[in-house]
Amino acid sequence: MRPLLHLVSFDVRRFRLLLAAWVLIQIADTIFQGVQPALSMDSRLLTSVDLLAAMLYLTRWFGLVVIIPLVVQAHPLVGSDAFWMTRPISWRALFASKAVLLGTMMVVVPALCELALMLASRVPLVDVAFVTLQSILFQAFWLFLIMALSATRRTLAGFALVVGSLLVALVLLFNIVIAVVVRNMPEGPQLTVVAGRSVANPTAGVVVLMVVIAAAIAQLVVQYRTRSITASVGVGLAGVAVAILIVLKWPSHEPQVPVPEWANRQSALRLVADSEKGEFKLLENGARWSDSDGWQIGSVRLRLSGVEGGWLGTVRLADGTVQFPDGTTLATAGNGYSSSPVAFESVDDSPRRVAMRHVLGVSRVRELSYDRFTVEAMPAIVVKQADYKRYAGAIGTYRGHFLVDLDHFEIAATLPLEPGAEFQDRRRRIVLDQVIRQAQSASIRLREFTAATMFDADELPPVSFYLRNRDTAEAVAGLAREGGGMSAGIGMPLFVVGLHVSGGGRGTGFVVTGNLIRFPEAPSEEPIVGINADWLSHAELVVVTTVPSGSVSRTLEISNFAIAPAAATGN
Repeated sequence: MRPLLHLVSFDVRRFRLLLAAWVLIQIADTIFQGVQPALSMDSRLLTSVDLLAAMLYLTRWFGLVVIIPLVVQAHPLVGSDAFWMTRPISWRALFASKAVLLGTMMVVVPALCELALMLASRVPLVDVAFVTLQSILFQAFWLFLIMALSATRRTLAGFALVVGSLLVALVLLFNIVIAVVVRNMPEGPQLTVVAGRSVANPTAGVVVLMVVIAAAIAQLVVQYRTRSITASVGVGLAGVAVAILIVLKWPSHEPQVPVPEWANRQSALRLVADSEKGEFKLLENGARWSDSDGWQIGSVRLRLSGVEGGWLGTVRLADGTVQFPDGTTLATAGNGYSSSPVAFESVDDSPRRVAMRHVLGVSRVRELSYDRFTVEAMPAIVVKQADYKRYAGAIGTYRGHFLVDLDHFEIAATLPLEPGAEFQDRRRRIVLDQVIRQAQSASIRLREFTAATMFDADELPPVSFYLRNRDTAEAVAGLAREGGGMSAGIGMPLFVVGLHVSGGGRGTGFVVTGNLIRFPEAPSEEPIVGINADWLSHAELVVVTTVPSGSVSRTLEISNFAIAPAAATGN
Protein backbone atom coordinates (compact mmCIF):
# COMPACT_ATOMS: atom_id res chain seq x y z
CA MET A 1 0.00 0.00 0.00
CA ARG A 2 2.81 2.45 0.81
CA PRO A 3 4.44 2.18 -2.66
CA LEU A 4 1.01 2.71 -4.25
CA LEU A 5 0.32 5.86 -2.21
CA HIS A 6 3.83 7.12 -2.87
CA LEU A 7 3.45 6.69 -6.63
CA VAL A 8 0.00 8.32 -6.69
CA SER A 9 1.21 11.30 -4.64
CA PHE A 10 4.23 11.64 -6.94
CA ASP A 11 2.01 11.91 -10.03
CA VAL A 12 -0.42 14.25 -8.27
CA ARG A 13 2.39 16.64 -7.30
CA ARG A 14 3.98 16.48 -10.74
CA PHE A 15 0.76 17.09 -12.70
CA ARG A 16 -1.20 19.07 -10.11
CA LEU A 17 -1.89 22.01 -12.42
CA LEU A 18 -3.14 19.83 -15.28
CA LEU A 19 -5.29 17.71 -12.95
CA ALA A 20 -6.75 20.78 -11.24
CA ALA A 21 -7.53 22.32 -14.65
CA TRP A 22 -9.23 19.07 -15.71
CA VAL A 23 -11.48 19.06 -12.63
CA LEU A 24 -12.38 22.71 -13.17
CA ILE A 25 -13.20 22.01 -16.83
CA GLN A 26 -15.52 19.16 -15.82
CA ILE A 27 -17.30 21.35 -13.29
CA ALA A 28 -17.59 24.23 -15.77
CA ASP A 29 -18.91 21.89 -18.45
CA THR A 30 -21.53 20.48 -16.05
CA ILE A 31 -22.74 23.96 -15.09
CA PHE A 32 -22.80 25.00 -18.75
CA GLN A 33 -24.94 21.99 -19.70
CA GLY A 34 -27.48 23.03 -17.12
CA VAL A 35 -27.75 26.65 -18.30
CA GLN A 36 -27.07 26.23 -22.03
CA PRO A 37 -30.71 25.62 -23.08
CA ALA A 38 -31.86 28.84 -21.41
CA LEU A 39 -28.99 30.84 -22.90
CA SER A 40 -29.58 29.43 -26.38
CA MET A 41 -33.13 30.76 -26.46
CA ASP A 42 -31.70 34.28 -26.76
CA SER A 43 -30.82 34.70 -30.44
CA ARG A 44 -28.24 37.34 -29.52
CA LEU A 45 -26.28 34.79 -27.49
CA LEU A 46 -26.77 31.78 -29.77
CA THR A 47 -23.47 32.07 -31.65
CA SER A 48 -21.46 32.66 -28.47
CA VAL A 49 -23.16 29.78 -26.67
CA ASP A 50 -22.52 27.38 -29.56
CA LEU A 51 -18.88 28.48 -29.71
CA LEU A 52 -18.45 27.95 -25.97
CA ALA A 53 -20.07 24.51 -26.21
CA ALA A 54 -17.66 23.51 -28.98
CA MET A 55 -14.68 24.84 -27.02
CA LEU A 56 -15.63 22.90 -23.90
CA TYR A 57 -16.15 19.71 -25.89
CA LEU A 58 -12.78 20.02 -27.65
CA THR A 59 -11.05 20.94 -24.38
CA ARG A 60 -12.34 17.78 -22.72
CA TRP A 61 -11.00 15.70 -25.61
CA PHE A 62 -7.70 17.58 -25.50
CA GLY A 63 -7.45 16.82 -21.79
CA LEU A 64 -7.97 13.12 -22.40
CA VAL A 65 -5.32 12.78 -25.10
CA VAL A 66 -2.75 14.90 -23.25
CA ILE A 67 -3.11 14.14 -19.54
CA ILE A 68 -3.38 10.36 -19.89
CA PRO A 69 -0.17 9.92 -21.99
CA LEU A 70 1.79 12.31 -19.75
CA VAL A 71 0.84 10.44 -16.58
CA VAL A 72 1.46 7.00 -18.09
CA GLN A 73 4.77 8.00 -19.68
CA ALA A 74 6.05 9.61 -16.48
CA HIS A 75 7.29 6.06 -15.76
CA PRO A 76 8.23 4.73 -19.24
CA LEU A 77 7.26 1.17 -20.05
CA VAL A 78 9.55 0.67 -23.03
CA GLY A 79 13.30 0.33 -23.02
CA SER A 80 15.52 -0.66 -20.08
CA ASP A 81 16.83 2.67 -18.79
CA ALA A 82 13.76 3.95 -16.90
CA PHE A 83 14.71 5.20 -13.45
CA TRP A 84 11.87 3.35 -11.70
CA MET A 85 13.37 0.02 -12.76
CA THR A 86 16.32 0.72 -10.42
CA ARG A 87 13.95 1.22 -7.47
CA PRO A 88 12.04 -1.40 -5.48
CA ILE A 89 8.83 -0.67 -7.39
CA SER A 90 6.76 -3.61 -8.64
CA TRP A 91 4.92 -3.43 -11.93
CA ARG A 92 1.66 -4.17 -10.06
CA ALA A 93 2.04 -1.12 -7.83
CA LEU A 94 2.97 1.07 -10.79
CA PHE A 95 0.01 -0.07 -12.88
CA ALA A 96 -2.37 0.25 -9.93
CA SER A 97 -1.19 3.80 -9.21
CA LYS A 98 -1.81 4.92 -12.79
CA ALA A 99 -5.19 3.19 -12.89
CA VAL A 100 -6.29 4.70 -9.57
CA LEU A 101 -5.23 8.26 -10.40
CA LEU A 102 -6.43 8.32 -14.01
CA GLY A 103 -9.58 6.35 -13.19
CA THR A 104 -10.47 8.93 -10.54
CA MET A 105 -9.79 11.88 -12.85
CA MET A 106 -11.16 10.54 -16.13
CA VAL A 107 -13.99 8.27 -14.97
CA VAL A 108 -15.10 9.10 -11.43
CA VAL A 109 -14.98 12.92 -11.67
CA PRO A 110 -17.04 13.15 -14.92
CA ALA A 111 -19.50 10.56 -13.59
CA LEU A 112 -19.96 12.50 -10.32
CA CYS A 113 -20.48 15.75 -12.23
CA GLU A 114 -23.11 14.16 -14.43
CA LEU A 115 -24.69 12.53 -11.38
CA ALA A 116 -24.96 15.91 -9.66
CA LEU A 117 -26.55 17.45 -12.76
CA MET A 118 -29.12 14.63 -13.01
CA LEU A 119 -30.04 14.85 -9.32
CA ALA A 120 -30.40 18.63 -9.61
CA SER A 121 -32.65 18.05 -12.64
CA ARG A 122 -34.79 15.58 -10.65
CA VAL A 123 -34.13 12.62 -12.91
CA PRO A 124 -35.65 9.38 -11.54
CA LEU A 125 -33.14 7.28 -9.64
CA VAL A 126 -33.59 4.33 -12.03
CA ASP A 127 -32.52 6.48 -14.97
CA VAL A 128 -29.72 8.02 -12.88
CA ALA A 129 -28.30 4.55 -12.25
CA PHE A 130 -28.34 3.47 -15.89
CA VAL A 131 -26.97 6.75 -17.24
CA THR A 132 -24.18 6.75 -14.65
CA LEU A 133 -23.25 3.17 -15.49
CA GLN A 134 -23.15 4.02 -19.20
CA SER A 135 -21.02 7.09 -18.53
CA ILE A 136 -18.56 5.01 -16.49
CA LEU A 137 -18.29 2.40 -19.25
CA PHE A 138 -17.81 4.99 -22.01
CA GLN A 139 -15.19 6.93 -20.05
CA ALA A 140 -13.42 3.68 -19.10
CA PHE A 141 -13.30 2.69 -22.75
CA TRP A 142 -11.46 5.85 -23.74
CA LEU A 143 -9.26 5.81 -20.64
CA PHE A 144 -7.88 2.30 -21.11
CA LEU A 145 -7.68 2.64 -24.90
CA ILE A 146 -5.53 5.79 -24.61
CA MET A 147 -3.50 4.23 -21.77
CA ALA A 148 -2.82 1.16 -23.90
CA LEU A 149 -1.58 3.28 -26.79
CA SER A 150 0.46 5.54 -24.49
CA ALA A 151 2.18 2.61 -22.80
CA THR A 152 3.85 1.56 -26.07
CA ARG A 153 5.61 4.94 -26.53
CA ARG A 154 8.11 6.87 -24.43
CA THR A 155 6.92 10.41 -25.25
CA LEU A 156 3.80 12.37 -26.07
CA ALA A 157 5.13 12.95 -29.60
CA GLY A 158 5.45 9.20 -30.09
CA PHE A 159 1.89 8.71 -28.85
CA ALA A 160 0.64 11.39 -31.29
CA LEU A 161 2.45 9.62 -34.15
CA VAL A 162 0.83 6.29 -33.24
CA VAL A 163 -2.65 7.82 -32.99
CA GLY A 164 -2.21 9.69 -36.28
CA SER A 165 -1.04 6.53 -38.02
CA LEU A 166 -3.99 4.56 -36.67
CA LEU A 167 -6.45 7.22 -37.79
CA VAL A 168 -4.98 7.26 -41.29
CA ALA A 169 -5.08 3.45 -41.40
CA LEU A 170 -8.71 3.40 -40.24
CA VAL A 171 -9.73 5.95 -42.85
CA LEU A 172 -8.01 3.94 -45.59
CA LEU A 173 -9.56 0.70 -44.34
CA PHE A 174 -12.98 2.31 -44.17
CA ASN A 175 -12.71 3.56 -47.75
CA ILE A 176 -11.48 0.19 -48.99
CA VAL A 177 -14.39 -1.60 -47.30
CA ILE A 178 -16.88 0.85 -48.80
CA ALA A 179 -15.33 0.44 -52.25
CA VAL A 180 -15.48 -3.37 -52.02
CA VAL A 181 -19.07 -3.34 -50.75
CA VAL A 182 -20.22 -0.94 -53.45
CA ARG A 183 -18.40 -2.93 -56.14
CA ASN A 184 -20.01 -6.19 -55.03
CA MET A 185 -23.50 -4.78 -54.65
CA PRO A 186 -25.92 -6.15 -57.23
CA GLU A 187 -27.05 -3.47 -59.65
CA GLY A 188 -30.64 -2.48 -59.90
CA PRO A 189 -33.45 -3.11 -57.41
CA GLN A 190 -33.08 -5.91 -54.87
CA LEU A 191 -35.33 -8.44 -53.18
CA THR A 192 -34.76 -8.72 -49.45
CA VAL A 193 -36.52 -10.26 -46.47
CA VAL A 194 -39.08 -7.70 -45.34
CA ALA A 195 -39.63 -8.35 -41.64
CA GLY A 196 -41.86 -6.73 -39.08
CA ARG A 197 -40.65 -4.29 -36.49
CA SER A 198 -38.51 -5.92 -33.83
CA VAL A 199 -37.38 -5.14 -30.29
CA ALA A 200 -33.71 -4.16 -30.20
CA ASN A 201 -31.44 -6.26 -28.02
CA PRO A 202 -28.71 -4.16 -26.39
CA THR A 203 -26.80 -7.18 -25.07
CA ALA A 204 -24.40 -7.45 -28.01
CA GLY A 205 -23.31 -3.81 -27.76
CA VAL A 206 -22.71 -4.09 -24.02
CA VAL A 207 -20.74 -7.34 -24.38
CA VAL A 208 -18.54 -5.92 -27.17
CA LEU A 209 -17.84 -2.80 -25.11
CA MET A 210 -16.83 -4.90 -22.10
CA VAL A 211 -14.61 -7.11 -24.25
CA VAL A 212 -12.80 -4.12 -25.79
CA ILE A 213 -12.23 -2.60 -22.33
CA ALA A 214 -10.94 -5.95 -21.05
CA ALA A 215 -8.62 -6.24 -24.06
CA ALA A 216 -7.13 -2.81 -23.39
CA ILE A 217 -6.60 -3.68 -19.71
CA ALA A 218 -4.99 -7.00 -20.66
CA GLN A 219 -2.64 -5.22 -23.06
CA LEU A 220 -1.66 -2.80 -20.29
CA VAL A 221 -1.00 -5.62 -17.83
CA VAL A 222 1.22 -7.42 -20.31
CA GLN A 223 3.09 -4.20 -21.14
CA TYR A 224 3.67 -3.35 -17.47
CA ARG A 225 4.77 -6.88 -16.68
CA THR A 226 6.98 -7.67 -19.69
CA ARG A 227 7.71 -4.22 -21.24
CA SER A 228 7.36 -6.02 -24.58
CA ILE A 229 5.47 -4.08 -27.21
CA THR A 230 5.15 -7.17 -29.39
CA ALA A 231 3.55 -9.23 -26.63
CA SER A 232 1.20 -6.51 -25.39
CA VAL A 233 0.03 -5.43 -28.85
CA GLY A 234 -0.58 -9.08 -29.69
CA VAL A 235 -2.83 -9.43 -26.65
CA GLY A 236 -4.70 -6.24 -27.58
CA LEU A 237 -5.24 -7.37 -31.16
CA ALA A 238 -6.48 -10.74 -29.92
CA GLY A 239 -9.07 -8.94 -27.80
CA VAL A 240 -10.19 -6.85 -30.77
CA ALA A 241 -10.49 -10.03 -32.84
CA VAL A 242 -12.73 -11.54 -30.14
CA ALA A 243 -14.91 -8.41 -30.21
CA ILE A 244 -15.22 -8.61 -34.01
CA LEU A 245 -16.09 -12.30 -33.75
CA ILE A 246 -18.84 -11.48 -31.27
CA VAL A 247 -20.26 -8.91 -33.67
CA LEU A 248 -20.26 -11.39 -36.54
CA LYS A 249 -21.55 -14.41 -34.61
CA TRP A 250 -23.99 -12.82 -32.20
CA PRO A 251 -27.53 -14.15 -32.83
CA SER A 252 -29.38 -11.63 -34.96
CA HIS A 253 -32.88 -12.82 -34.10
CA GLU A 254 -34.87 -10.18 -32.26
CA PRO A 255 -38.44 -10.57 -30.95
CA GLN A 256 -41.19 -8.84 -32.87
CA VAL A 257 -42.83 -5.75 -31.45
CA PRO A 258 -46.31 -6.82 -30.29
CA VAL A 259 -49.35 -5.51 -32.14
CA PRO A 260 -52.60 -4.42 -30.47
CA GLU A 261 -55.31 -7.03 -30.20
CA TRP A 262 -57.66 -5.22 -32.56
CA ALA A 263 -55.05 -5.29 -35.38
CA ASN A 264 -55.17 -9.10 -35.51
CA ARG A 265 -58.84 -9.15 -36.48
CA GLN A 266 -59.51 -10.13 -40.08
CA SER A 267 -61.57 -7.01 -40.68
CA ALA A 268 -58.84 -4.68 -39.39
CA LEU A 269 -56.24 -2.91 -41.51
CA ARG A 270 -57.60 -3.90 -44.92
CA LEU A 271 -55.81 -2.36 -47.89
CA VAL A 272 -58.12 -0.79 -50.46
CA ALA A 273 -56.98 0.55 -53.85
CA ASP A 274 -58.24 4.06 -54.54
CA SER A 275 -57.74 3.43 -58.25
CA GLU A 276 -57.14 0.38 -60.44
CA LYS A 277 -54.49 2.23 -62.42
CA GLY A 278 -50.87 1.31 -61.87
CA GLU A 279 -48.80 4.49 -62.12
CA PHE A 280 -45.37 3.67 -63.59
CA LYS A 281 -42.28 5.89 -63.77
CA LEU A 282 -38.54 5.42 -64.10
CA LEU A 283 -36.98 4.22 -60.87
CA GLU A 284 -34.93 6.80 -58.96
CA ASN A 285 -36.46 9.71 -60.88
CA GLY A 286 -35.04 8.60 -64.20
CA ALA A 287 -31.61 7.42 -63.04
CA ARG A 288 -30.66 4.34 -65.04
CA TRP A 289 -28.62 1.34 -63.92
CA SER A 290 -26.03 -0.47 -66.04
CA ASP A 291 -28.90 -2.12 -67.89
CA SER A 292 -29.53 0.22 -70.79
CA ASP A 293 -33.29 -0.29 -70.48
CA GLY A 294 -33.46 0.75 -66.82
CA TRP A 295 -36.31 -0.06 -64.45
CA GLN A 296 -39.88 1.09 -63.97
CA ILE A 297 -41.58 1.29 -60.57
CA GLY A 298 -45.34 0.94 -60.50
CA SER A 299 -47.38 2.51 -57.70
CA VAL A 300 -50.97 2.28 -56.55
CA ARG A 301 -52.95 4.74 -54.46
CA LEU A 302 -53.92 2.95 -51.25
CA ARG A 303 -56.27 3.53 -48.37
CA LEU A 304 -56.65 1.69 -45.07
CA SER A 305 -59.91 0.55 -43.52
CA GLY A 306 -60.55 -0.89 -40.08
CA VAL A 307 -58.14 1.39 -38.20
CA GLU A 308 -58.81 2.19 -34.56
CA GLY A 309 -58.87 5.84 -33.51
CA GLY A 310 -55.50 7.36 -32.66
CA TRP A 311 -53.54 4.95 -34.85
CA LEU A 312 -51.60 5.42 -38.10
CA GLY A 313 -50.41 2.83 -40.59
CA THR A 314 -47.52 2.96 -43.05
CA VAL A 315 -46.96 0.15 -45.54
CA ARG A 316 -43.90 -1.60 -46.93
CA LEU A 317 -43.89 -3.71 -50.08
CA ALA A 318 -42.92 -7.35 -49.45
CA ASP A 319 -43.89 -8.93 -52.79
CA GLY A 320 -45.99 -8.15 -55.81
CA THR A 321 -47.02 -9.78 -59.09
CA VAL A 322 -49.22 -9.00 -62.10
CA GLN A 323 -50.82 -11.91 -63.94
CA PHE A 324 -52.13 -11.29 -67.47
CA PRO A 325 -54.94 -13.13 -69.30
CA ASP A 326 -52.42 -15.01 -71.48
CA GLY A 327 -51.01 -16.65 -68.34
CA THR A 328 -47.75 -14.68 -68.16
CA THR A 329 -46.76 -13.16 -64.84
CA LEU A 330 -44.60 -10.18 -63.92
CA ALA A 331 -42.98 -10.39 -60.50
CA THR A 332 -41.45 -7.46 -58.71
CA ALA A 333 -37.68 -7.18 -58.90
CA GLY A 334 -37.45 -5.08 -55.73
CA ASN A 335 -39.18 -4.67 -52.38
CA GLY A 336 -38.90 -2.92 -49.04
CA TYR A 337 -40.25 0.38 -50.36
CA SER A 338 -42.23 2.26 -47.72
CA SER A 339 -44.92 4.93 -47.73
CA SER A 340 -46.11 7.88 -45.75
CA PRO A 341 -49.07 7.30 -43.41
CA VAL A 342 -51.82 5.73 -45.51
CA ALA A 343 -55.11 7.62 -45.91
CA PHE A 344 -58.20 6.15 -44.30
CA GLU A 345 -60.98 4.73 -46.43
CA SER A 346 -63.84 7.16 -47.14
CA VAL A 347 -62.07 9.99 -45.29
CA ASP A 348 -60.61 12.74 -47.47
CA ASP A 349 -58.31 14.21 -44.86
CA SER A 350 -54.77 13.74 -43.63
CA PRO A 351 -54.60 10.48 -41.63
CA ARG A 352 -52.41 12.18 -39.02
CA ARG A 353 -54.95 14.95 -38.52
CA VAL A 354 -57.79 12.41 -38.30
CA ALA A 355 -55.91 10.40 -35.65
CA MET A 356 -54.96 13.55 -33.75
CA ARG A 357 -58.56 14.78 -33.64
CA HIS A 358 -59.50 11.49 -31.99
CA VAL A 359 -56.65 11.58 -29.47
CA LEU A 360 -57.16 15.24 -28.53
CA GLY A 361 -60.92 14.95 -28.46
CA VAL A 362 -61.48 17.94 -30.75
CA SER A 363 -63.32 18.56 -34.00
CA ARG A 364 -60.64 20.66 -35.75
CA VAL A 365 -56.83 20.46 -35.75
CA ARG A 366 -54.58 22.98 -37.49
CA GLU A 367 -51.40 21.40 -38.84
CA LEU A 368 -49.94 23.34 -41.74
CA SER A 369 -47.79 20.39 -42.85
CA TYR A 370 -50.93 18.34 -43.47
CA ASP A 371 -53.36 21.00 -44.72
CA ARG A 372 -53.27 19.69 -48.28
CA PHE A 373 -54.70 16.20 -48.61
CA THR A 374 -53.88 13.68 -51.31
CA VAL A 375 -53.96 9.91 -51.55
CA GLU A 376 -50.30 9.09 -52.07
CA ALA A 377 -49.09 6.49 -54.55
CA MET A 378 -47.46 3.50 -52.85
CA PRO A 379 -44.73 1.46 -54.66
CA ALA A 380 -46.29 -1.87 -55.59
CA ILE A 381 -44.03 -3.50 -58.22
CA VAL A 382 -40.69 -2.95 -59.98
CA VAL A 383 -40.18 -4.27 -63.52
CA LYS A 384 -37.64 -3.93 -66.30
CA GLN A 385 -38.13 -1.18 -68.81
CA ALA A 386 -38.47 -3.77 -71.59
CA ASP A 387 -41.29 -5.55 -69.74
CA TYR A 388 -43.02 -2.25 -69.08
CA LYS A 389 -42.92 -1.35 -72.79
CA ARG A 390 -44.17 -4.80 -73.68
CA TYR A 391 -47.20 -4.66 -71.38
CA ALA A 392 -47.93 -0.92 -71.45
CA GLY A 393 -51.71 -0.44 -71.61
CA ALA A 394 -52.39 -4.10 -70.71
CA ILE A 395 -54.82 -5.17 -67.97
CA GLY A 396 -53.95 -7.88 -65.44
CA THR A 397 -54.57 -9.05 -61.89
CA TYR A 398 -52.29 -7.53 -59.30
CA ARG A 399 -51.53 -9.40 -56.06
CA GLY A 400 -49.34 -7.73 -53.49
CA HIS A 401 -48.12 -8.57 -50.02
CA PHE A 402 -47.45 -5.67 -47.68
CA LEU A 403 -46.42 -5.10 -44.09
CA VAL A 404 -48.46 -2.46 -42.27
CA ASP A 405 -46.40 -0.75 -39.55
CA LEU A 406 -48.50 0.78 -36.79
CA ASP A 407 -47.92 3.91 -34.72
CA HIS A 408 -50.07 5.13 -31.85
CA PHE A 409 -50.56 8.68 -30.58
CA GLU A 410 -50.81 9.01 -26.81
CA ILE A 411 -51.30 12.06 -24.62
CA ALA A 412 -48.32 12.15 -22.27
CA ALA A 413 -49.30 15.32 -20.40
CA THR A 414 -51.73 18.23 -20.30
CA LEU A 415 -50.19 21.40 -18.87
CA PRO A 416 -51.58 24.85 -18.09
CA LEU A 417 -50.04 27.76 -19.98
CA GLU A 418 -48.12 28.97 -16.95
CA PRO A 419 -44.36 29.24 -16.31
CA GLY A 420 -43.20 26.45 -14.02
CA ALA A 421 -45.71 23.87 -15.23
CA GLU A 422 -43.98 20.56 -15.77
CA PHE A 423 -44.42 16.97 -16.81
CA GLN A 424 -42.24 14.00 -15.90
CA ASP A 425 -42.21 10.32 -16.70
CA ARG A 426 -39.45 7.73 -16.42
CA ARG A 427 -37.07 9.04 -19.11
CA ARG A 428 -38.32 12.53 -19.92
CA ARG A 429 -39.11 15.72 -18.03
CA ILE A 430 -40.49 18.92 -19.59
CA VAL A 431 -40.60 22.28 -17.83
CA LEU A 432 -42.32 25.41 -19.17
CA ASP A 433 -40.14 28.48 -18.64
CA GLN A 434 -42.03 31.22 -20.48
CA VAL A 435 -45.36 31.66 -22.28
CA ILE A 436 -45.46 34.51 -24.83
CA ARG A 437 -49.01 35.43 -25.89
CA GLN A 438 -49.44 37.48 -29.06
CA ALA A 439 -52.41 38.71 -31.07
CA GLN A 440 -52.79 35.67 -33.36
CA SER A 441 -50.04 33.36 -32.16
CA ALA A 442 -48.19 32.12 -29.10
CA SER A 443 -44.70 30.90 -28.27
CA ILE A 444 -43.57 28.69 -25.40
CA ARG A 445 -40.01 28.38 -24.12
CA LEU A 446 -39.39 25.07 -22.41
CA ARG A 447 -36.62 22.75 -21.30
CA GLU A 448 -36.60 19.03 -21.98
CA PHE A 449 -34.57 16.61 -19.87
CA THR A 450 -34.08 13.16 -21.43
CA ALA A 451 -32.20 10.05 -20.35
CA ALA A 452 -31.47 7.43 -23.02
CA THR A 453 -28.86 4.71 -22.59
CA MET A 454 -27.43 1.81 -24.53
CA PHE A 455 -29.28 -0.50 -22.13
CA ASP A 456 -32.69 0.63 -23.40
CA ALA A 457 -34.49 -1.87 -25.61
CA ASP A 458 -36.98 0.71 -26.89
CA GLU A 459 -36.44 4.14 -28.32
CA LEU A 460 -37.47 7.28 -26.50
CA PRO A 461 -40.70 8.17 -28.34
CA PRO A 462 -40.75 11.54 -30.11
CA VAL A 463 -43.08 14.23 -28.80
CA SER A 464 -45.36 16.77 -30.48
CA PHE A 465 -46.87 19.86 -28.88
CA TYR A 466 -50.43 21.15 -29.32
CA LEU A 467 -52.46 24.02 -27.93
CA ARG A 468 -55.97 22.74 -27.20
CA ASN A 469 -59.08 24.74 -26.46
CA ARG A 470 -61.71 22.44 -24.99
CA ASP A 471 -64.45 25.10 -25.20
CA THR A 472 -64.17 25.44 -28.98
CA ALA A 473 -63.01 21.81 -29.52
CA GLU A 474 -60.01 23.03 -31.49
CA ALA A 475 -56.27 22.38 -31.43
CA VAL A 476 -53.21 23.91 -33.07
CA ALA A 477 -49.90 22.14 -33.70
CA GLY A 478 -46.64 23.78 -32.70
CA LEU A 479 -43.31 23.98 -34.49
CA ALA A 480 -40.29 23.33 -32.26
CA ARG A 481 -36.95 25.09 -32.64
CA GLU A 482 -34.28 23.43 -30.54
CA GLY A 483 -32.07 25.94 -28.78
CA GLY A 484 -29.25 23.60 -27.90
CA GLY A 485 -28.38 20.69 -25.67
CA MET A 486 -25.44 18.44 -24.89
CA SER A 487 -24.81 15.00 -23.53
CA ALA A 488 -22.53 14.92 -20.53
CA GLY A 489 -20.46 12.00 -21.78
CA ILE A 490 -17.63 11.96 -24.29
CA GLY A 491 -19.57 9.43 -26.33
CA MET A 492 -18.80 6.18 -28.09
CA PRO A 493 -17.81 5.17 -31.62
CA LEU A 494 -20.67 3.91 -33.75
CA PHE A 495 -19.16 0.44 -34.12
CA VAL A 496 -19.97 -0.18 -30.46
CA VAL A 497 -23.19 1.73 -29.81
CA GLY A 498 -24.43 1.16 -33.37
CA LEU A 499 -24.86 -2.55 -32.75
CA HIS A 500 -28.37 -1.87 -31.52
CA VAL A 501 -29.05 1.80 -32.13
CA SER A 502 -31.57 2.56 -34.83
CA GLY A 503 -32.54 6.06 -33.79
CA GLY A 504 -34.39 8.01 -31.17
CA GLY A 505 -31.29 9.05 -29.40
CA ARG A 506 -30.68 5.74 -27.71
CA GLY A 507 -27.26 5.73 -26.05
CA THR A 508 -26.96 9.53 -25.85
CA GLY A 509 -27.10 9.59 -22.05
CA PHE A 510 -28.52 12.51 -20.12
CA VAL A 511 -29.33 15.55 -22.27
CA VAL A 512 -30.84 18.92 -21.42
CA THR A 513 -32.41 20.64 -24.44
CA GLY A 514 -34.04 24.04 -24.81
CA ASN A 515 -37.01 24.42 -27.17
CA LEU A 516 -39.00 27.34 -28.49
CA ILE A 517 -42.44 26.13 -29.64
CA ARG A 518 -44.34 28.43 -31.99
CA PHE A 519 -48.12 28.16 -32.38
CA PRO A 520 -49.27 27.90 -35.12
CA GLU A 521 -46.47 26.33 -37.15
CA ALA A 522 -46.63 29.10 -39.78
CA PRO A 523 -49.12 31.60 -41.19
CA SER A 524 -51.87 30.16 -43.37
CA GLU A 525 -54.13 31.90 -45.89
CA GLU A 526 -57.16 29.86 -44.82
CA PRO A 527 -56.44 28.59 -41.30
CA ILE A 528 -58.63 25.76 -40.06
CA VAL A 529 -58.31 27.16 -36.54
CA GLY A 530 -57.77 30.82 -35.70
CA ILE A 531 -55.93 32.02 -32.60
CA ASN A 532 -56.67 35.17 -30.64
CA ALA A 533 -56.30 36.41 -27.07
CA ASP A 534 -59.65 34.98 -25.95
CA TRP A 535 -58.87 31.60 -27.55
CA LEU A 536 -55.50 31.45 -25.79
CA SER A 537 -57.03 32.33 -22.42
CA HIS A 538 -58.91 29.02 -22.50
CA ALA A 539 -56.10 26.94 -24.04
CA GLU A 540 -53.78 24.34 -22.55
CA LEU A 541 -50.57 22.66 -23.75
CA VAL A 542 -50.88 19.00 -24.71
CA VAL A 543 -47.76 16.84 -25.05
CA VAL A 544 -48.36 13.94 -27.46
CA THR A 545 -45.98 11.01 -27.93
CA THR A 546 -45.77 8.82 -31.02
CA VAL A 547 -45.32 5.22 -29.86
CA PRO A 548 -44.20 2.67 -32.48
CA SER A 549 -46.13 -0.59 -32.43
CA GLY A 550 -45.78 -3.83 -34.34
CA SER A 551 -46.37 -4.86 -37.96
CA VAL A 552 -49.22 -6.78 -39.58
CA SER A 553 -49.05 -8.63 -42.92
CA ARG A 554 -51.78 -7.80 -45.40
CA THR A 555 -52.52 -8.65 -49.05
CA LEU A 556 -53.98 -6.52 -51.83
CA GLU A 557 -55.65 -7.75 -55.01
CA ILE A 558 -56.65 -5.52 -57.94
CA SER A 559 -58.49 -7.47 -60.62
CA ASN A 560 -58.26 -4.85 -63.39
CA PHE A 561 -54.79 -3.50 -62.79
CA ALA A 562 -53.77 -1.25 -65.69
CA ILE A 563 -50.13 -0.75 -66.72
CA ALA A 564 -49.99 3.01 -67.38
CA PRO A 565 -47.58 5.92 -67.02
CA ALA A 566 -47.82 8.14 -63.94
CA ALA A 567 -49.19 11.64 -64.28
CA ALA A 568 -46.61 14.32 -64.98
CA THR A 569 -47.28 16.04 -61.63
CA GLY A 570 -46.05 12.99 -59.71
CA ASN A 571 -49.14 12.97 -57.54
